[in-house]
Amino acid sequence: VVFQDFRLLEDRTVYENVEFAMRVVGASKREIRKRVPEVLNEVGLNYKARMYPRQLSGGEQQRGALARALVNHPVILVADEPTGNLDPETSEAIMALLLEINKNGTTVLICTHDANLVDRMKKRVIEIDGGYIIRDEKASKYHGIAEKDKPIEFGGMTLDNEAKYLSKNENFQDAIYASDDEDTIYGGAIFGDESVEQPVDAIKQIVTI
Repeated sequence: VVFQDFRLLEDRTVYENVEFAMRVVGASKREIRKRVPEVLNEVGLNYKARMYPRQLSGGEQQRGALARALVNHPVILVADEPTGNLDPETSEAIMALLLEINKNGTTVLICTHDANLVDRMKKRVIEIDGGYIIRDEKASKYHGIAEKDKPIEFGGMTLDNEAKYLSKNENFQDAIYASDDEDTIYGGAIFGDESVEQPVDAIKQIVTI
């Protein structure tokens, strides 16, 4: 877990904070000597390993907290408002680091009220209200995906409204074409010599797969 207020032990150095997380799970001294420098290097704190939390900036303390959370190779990393106490520039750096951690195979679960952060990330968003999951959307935003932009399931595939129109053509056509996402297809229709803005959900019956 990565906390908003870092929760680093003030009487221990950065190295000792990360080391402690390994000691409590019974890691050997040899494992600790090998792994702690590795993870400090991953978060860019190897050069401040012997400093105490009070000697670090907020962003550096958060990197130290990340190193401590990562040192035992977690399958899931939970970050509670990881940018809540940081300036915008430092927040971007921390989020870039979390993305890199995710790319390396760790599932990252971020709890946040930062709407701008969520909107920029465009990742899966799970909204909880009163202890219940009320929304679970991929590539979503803080306040959800607009109804007109939500993909439509059709024929076992997805029709994406973001590309629901085709260019001008003399004859009526129906079309399906792939997006950058292999799981997404687009549909559109043209009538006569005019481009007709025809929503996908209105042409589902004429689209063939």
